[in-house]
Amino acid sequence: SMKKILLIISLIPILSFSQQKDVLKYFISKDSLVGVKNKEGEIIVPAQFKIFSNIENGELVEGETIYFDGFKKDEEREKNAWGYVYDKKGNFLYRPFLYDSGADYFEEGVRRFVKNGKVGFADRNGKTVIEPNHDFASPFNYGYTAFCDGCDWEKTEDEHKAIVGGTWGAMNFKGEIIQPISKSENAVEINGKYYPYPLKYNEKEKSILQFFEKQNKQLSDIYYVNHYNKLSENE
Repeated sequence: SMKKILLIISLIPILSFSQQKDVLKYFISKDSLVGVKNKEGEIIVPAQFKIFSNIENGELVEGETIYFDGFKKDEEREKNAWGYVYDKKGNFLYRPFLYDSGADYFEEGVRRFVKNGKVGFADRNGKTVIEPNHDFASPFNYGYTAFCDGCDWEKTEDEHKAIVGGTWGAMNFKGEIIQPISKSENAVEINGKYYPYPLKYNEKEKSILQFFEKQNKQLSDIYYVNHYNKLSENE
C-alpha cells in the first residue's frame, strides 16, 4: 500500500544514520597539511597531506573510508595515482587511479586503484575486490571490465592520454578472465567482442521488483507531484 511505501522511504535516514558510528574530522596543521582526528581529539591519521579540495578545519569525514584528495608532503609522484584512502582506524588502504584530474569514480560499486604501476579495484569499504595485476583496466560496465597487459599510456595532442598496444581481455567482478562468445541478443559488447550477459535477479530482488511494478501508477503520481506542483487538483 501507499503507507507501506512511505514507511520504507521514511526509514532510510534512520538506517543510514545508525551506521555513522565513527565520527571523524579533518584537521589542518599550522603548515596547512591535513590529517584526521576522532571525536575525542586523538589523531587517527597525522597531518601530512597537501589537499586540493576545499576542506575546513573540523569538517566531518563522509563515507565508509577516509579520503585525502592530494599528495603527501615531499613524496615522489606515483604514475596514474591520485590521493590516498585509509580505513576509519587510520590504516592505509590504497591510492585511487587518477581519472579526470582526481580520484576514479565508483562504477557498479567499485573504483580503480594503482599499486606498483598496476591497476586493481576496491569497493566502497576500501576492500580490494580485484588484485592489481594488469597494466590498465576500464571502469566496470554490465559486470565487466576491459583490461590490457603490455599496453602503454601516451599523451595525445589535446593533453588527454591514449592507451596504445598491449593484449586486451575482459574480466568479471571475481577477476576471472571471460572468453568472448558469438553475438547473441543479450550479449555485452566490449572492444568489438561479445560476452555473456552477466546480470541476474535473485528471488529476493525479483519480489522487490514485482512490488514496485505493482505500485507503478502511484509511484508515477508521486513523481509528477514533485515536478508539477502548480497543477489544480483535477489536473
